Amino acid sequence: MEWELVPRVREESRCVVEQLAAEILSLDALLEVAPSRMTEAQKKRLIELQGKMEECAVSPCEAAGTPRLSTRDGWVDQVRRLFEERGVSGRIPFNDFLSLMGGQHDCTSCRGRSAHPGVSGIPCQFDLTPLAAILGDDPLTDQVQFELEPDEMIALASDINERVICGAFSRATALNAKAYLEDAVRFLLFWSALGFGVAPAFVRTRD
Repeated sequence: MEWELVPRVREESRCVVEQLAAEILSLDALLEVAPSRMTEAQKKRLIELQGKMEECAVSPCEAAGTPRLSTRDGWVDQVRRLFEERGVSGRIPFNDFLSLMGGQHDCTSCRGRSAHPGVSGIPCQFDLTPLAAILGDDPLTDQVQFELEPDEMIALASDINERVICGAFSRATALNAKAYLEDAVRFLLFWSALGFGVAPAFVRTRD
């Protein structure tokens, strides 16, 4: 299980989001209850609405001020190696690939990146898997099962930090438990300060 960020809605888009959400919920309900009755037009509309919803949200990269890949030293050579390794030379010209990659945000330079991104490998997500082993039957482990608002994230960060200070956690794990908890605190405080919430996401793994 991992924490994923809950998108922050742009202030000027709140009214639009409410309208979009109402229509999305209606179509989602139809998809869940009677998927066979959903028309192609309704499926396309749902995808369109989800795209519009994304446009109304501030991305983590934007909020954190994460630089573009094109600002990294030696980025052209790095992209060239990637271009050759992926074997995409027959599908897209290098200059087009370079332009595409250069516009991507550089996750390695993100100030909010987690040192424990989990199975997904997404730097702005946080792996919750070790938490139960580290905190044992501490009530705090129950809180991660639910979506948290920024103020709840701050309160949880304070409680986790208290455990770190008091040494109220298990060190009988393969990773550095203290460093893990400190990273959780930093992750919660950084993203809550930018107005993001977190929600638990279950990630499938290969057997």
